[in-house]
Amino acid sequence: MPRKRSADRFLARHGEWGIVRRGATLYRVRYDPAAKREERHSLGTTEIRVAEERLTLWLAEQYRPRNESPAAVPLAWVFTDYYDHYGCKRAAARSIKRSLALWTEFWDESMVDDVTPRRLEDFIRWLRERGLATGTIDSVLAYGRAAMRRAQRHQHLVAAPFVPAVGTTEDRQGARPLGRPLISAAEVAKILDAIPPRHDFLWRYCVLALNTMARPAAIVDLTSVQVDAINGVIHLNPPGRRQTKKRRPTVPITNTLRPWLEQWGAGPYIVRPPTVRPHAPDADPVASIRSALKKARARAYPGDVSQLPAPKTWADRRLREIACGPQGKHITPYSFRHTMGRELRRRRVPSDEIAIMLGHKPVGVKSTTLVYSPYDPDYCVHAVAAIDAFCAEIDGHLSGPRRLLIGAPPAAPARPGAAGLGQIWDRGNVIALKFRRKLSHD
Repeated sequence: MPRKRSADRFLARHGEWGIVRRGATLYRVRYDPAAKREERHSLGTTEIRVAEERLTLWLAEQYRPRNESPAAVPLAWVFTDYYDHYGCKRAAARSIKRSLALWTEFWDESMVDDVTPRRLEDFIRWLRERGLATGTIDSVLAYGRAAMRRAQRHQHLVAAPFVPAVGTTEDRQGARPLGRPLISAAEVAKILDAIPPRHDFLWRYCVLALNTMARPAAIVDLTSVQVDAINGVIHLNPPGRRQTKKRRPTVPITNTLRPWLEQWGAGPYIVRPPTVRPHAPDADPVASIRSALKKARARAYPGDVSQLPAPKTWADRRLREIACGPQGKHITPYSFRHTMGRELRRRRVPSDEIAIMLGHKPVGVKSTTLVYSPYDPDYCVHAVAAIDAFCAEIDGHLSGPRRLLIGAPPAAPARPGAAGLGQIWDRGNVIALKFRRKLSHD
């Protein structure tokens, strides 16, 4: 009886590794010429299909190209490596994962070298056919581009293909804001009045957003450690965090915010309540704020304009359509940031102060200068005055138990019909209405 060859016992082969069965368990084995013996590891299964999947996944994890040609590296590996070692740790991990899944679905088993201009045009057309907007397509392309560039920086690839952007500068400038700016102080007050007492975290968010103009993620991360009460500033970028393109600036503490910070004490200012999304205990606190704000907006405004009394003026009608229509429902945690940016512009605050408050680098200002600017006694003094004045205006419209200005007297009881939606006025509409009335009298 001839001796059975060792290669014949392999149930499957993947390169130098094979799958063998010992008893009921399947193993991955290979011959190690340096040790002159067989290397064997259990795959933890008795089914050949599962064993092949596990061996394939293990081989993919061990694969580490070194200065390889783009024609030799699979795109799927580039995207997997990018997400596992970088993307999953980012705040936009879910968006990164969805974008790379679209790349993988279209390109399948293609190599990096297959990313040519013509194929990219087909990919963009394929994304448009799926109903994706220009901004979303740009995000998908950006994450794929970042994955391939990272592979080049880490010396996995000798070169990365060029992936262009779809949207133009005009498209980005004309894009809809991430949250609809609130029309006036009265509308802000109406939202604040609709926050129930149990949603103290949302009240804190709104107070911080109005006074710091920061992005939602920066407000959620804010703790008392970042507050420099002696110099009167808040470092929105926490210690140890690397500054990114979404810059977190150092902003002054307004007179409205200072007593609130003293009242809240030490620790994080935004604490996710256990009652929000109980099925997901590790839910993103920004998502909790977004959900609570959506409910507050629904309590403040009816879903149908017909539920309100008939408007008396054309301006009132327009404001009702904005507040109760689809455009009015687009109120997000970003709405306060956009509202304050426009309000500071209306109050003629210098552009460089607005840029600093929003985390944009002012034109012609060096980065080193911005490091020491917060310690100037006149740092963003016009912005602080405008924010305090606008908060005082909001406080005058509040009718609920909460006051935006600590120490302010309680609101007087509203007269019947005095607190309706018609009180929400835009300055431009008021001026236009007065001008039309003047012309009609003349």
